[in-house]
Amino acid sequence: MDSMPDWIDTPEAKAFQRRCTIVLSITALVAWMIALYGVAKAPWVADLYHLLNPGSAHRAESTAVYLFVGPIFLTFPSLAGWLAPDYILSQMPKEKGPNLLSTLGMGCVIVALLGLTIYRTHSVLVSP
Repeated sequence: MDSMPDWIDTPEAKAFQRRCTIVLSITALVAWMIALYGVAKAPWVADLYHLLNPGSAHRAESTAVYLFVGPIFLTFPSLAGWLAPDYILSQMPKEKGPNLLSTLGMGCVIVALLGLTIYRTHSVLVSP
C-alpha cells in the first residue's frame, strides 16, 4: 500500500518555505531601514545625557536598542530560513492545513513587529 508523503517533503513545501523566507527578509530589511532612518533623524538618540539622567523623559528612547528591537527580532528567523532551510522545514507541521494556519500566525507576528518598529521610530521623531 502506497502512503502519501508528508507535505513538508514535497517541492511545493520547499517553495512555500522559500517564499516565506523571502517575504520575511524583505520585511526585516524594511524594518532596518525605518529604524536607521529614525537614528539618523533624531539627534538626541545617541545623547548620553538622556541615558545617564534617571529623570529624563527620553531615557528609554535614547538607546539604540529602543529602535532596533523589531528589526533584530525579524532578522533572526530570516537568517534561520536562509542558513538552515531543512531544519525549518523539519519543524513545520506535517499537514498542509496546519502549516498554512501557523504561517498566518507568523504573518501576524511579523506585521506586529513591523508596526512596533514604525511606532517606536515615530515616537522618537516626534519627541522634542
